[in-house]
Amino acid sequence: LVNITGSEIMTMDDYNTINRIILDKVHPDANIKIGVVRDDSLGDAINVTVIATGFGSSFDLEQARQLPPWSTSGMNEMLNTKPVAKPNILDIPTFQREKEKLGMVGLALPCTH
Repeated sequence: LVNITGSEIMTMDDYNTINRIILDKVHPDANIKIGVVRDDSLGDAINVTVIATGFGSSFDLEQARQLPPWSTSGMNEMLNTKPVAKPNILDIPTFQREKEKLGMVGLALPCTH
């Protein structure tokens, strides 16, 4: 299962490059389902999510990094950079968000029992 998310500037060459890298890594009989999502907030970034089993030791990012630059259309840079996490308010536990609202960061809340 592959999901490719990119903005309107993602090209078919980008799409084909991602597919080629994935197809080079999987068994010839693998059942691959690919979806594409448009998210213009990504700008020139492309997010690729792969859910797979059976890669074993054949999956080697170093091989992808060594592809000629003309064949990767910027994939080398994408493989060498860490994604920037978008802050999500739900990643902070509710009790901590409530303490922050009250200005009680770092303080223990009194027990009401």
